[in-house]
Amino acid sequence: MTTETTTPLQEMSASAGRSQKLWSLVREALAGSRHDYTTLPVRRAILLLAIPMVAEMLMESLSRCPTSSGCPSSARPPPLPWCSPSRC
Repeated sequence: MTTETTTPLQEMSASAGRSQKLWSLVREALAGSRHDYTTLPVRRAILLLAIPMVAEMLMESLSRCPTSSGCPSSARPPPLPWCSPSRC
């Protein structure tokens, strides 16, 4: 019976490899590359689909606040019932 021990340096390099894979997956998802999601591993397919969707929702939520100074008052959407200009 052998027990494998890992050194802190090995753990750091494994963690760095995982984070590098995650960032490359995020870049790939935001770049919009085409995939056949039925052939990918489920976790990878979910991340590739979820990252652009969350980014889109974030951008939409930033552009809908009625107090945004970036758009003219005529193009602003009506205020949300729960978001008064003093609180938003």
